[in-house]
Amino acid sequence: MITSAFAMPSMAADWFVGCGVGAQQNNYEKSSTINMDGKITSDSTSSTEDNEFYMVRASVYLDDDNRLYGTYSYNADNSVS
Repeated sequence: MITSAFAMPSMAADWFVGCGVGAQQNNYEKSSTINMDGKITSDSTSSTEDNEFYMVRASVYLDDDNRLYGTYSYNADNSVS
């Protein structure tokens, strides 16, 4: 009697957890407009806004071809420039 055994691929759930922190800078500009009489109808202004953001990510391998991700991110828009 001949028997053969096949090794079935077994994969434990491999988890990944990570986080990230970053910053961004936004610049806003507004230019002046002069009418036909030579009067300025709007002033030129500019402002800069600095924001931080935070991210947490978790994932799990479902099998060799599939992975499930979950991500949460937060943008702190109340920073002082």
